[in-house]
Amino acid sequence: MVWQSVGHLAARDAGLALMPVSLAFFVLSTQSGRLAQFLGLRAMTAGGTALIGSGLLIVATTQAGSPMLLAQCGLVLAGVGMGLNTGPLYGIAVGSVGRERSGTASAMINVARMTGATLGVALLGTVFGLFHGSAAGLRAAMLIGGIAQLCGALVAFATVRR
Repeated sequence: MVWQSVGHLAARDAGLALMPVSLAFFVLSTQSGRLAQFLGLRAMTAGGTALIGSGLLIVATTQAGSPMLLAQCGLVLAGVGMGLNTGPLYGIAVGSVGRERSGTASAMINVARMTGATLGVALLGTVFGLFHGSAAGLRAAMLIGGIAQLCGALVAFATVRR
């Protein structure tokens, strides 16, 4: 929406500009199980989360998403991180309980993920709004989001075995 509101892109073009994020997530998430066997769960979860945070911090260095190439690099890096850590996180949750409770564990990780995403969007959207939707608001929101993700990466590194 920032690209649209500052006049960089029309709605369709903004959607197309975000396509690489989804593609990175899709391509890597299909391979994350195989990568986790090779790299380990800790590397995938902590590393993926650190990539998400790093991507958001890159976006924070832009001026309302400009230069667009730099903003897209940050967003793609976040998409790569999401693709790397989503599958292994589900695997950890389901693998931590007995077979008879695996459905419950899968549902709980999904609820936790959706709750976190909803609260994150609400918090970062509020920060953005406090700055009246300006470039400073985007920068503040991306800084907070990036720092939160890097903290999450540290927690994953400290708590995930293997």
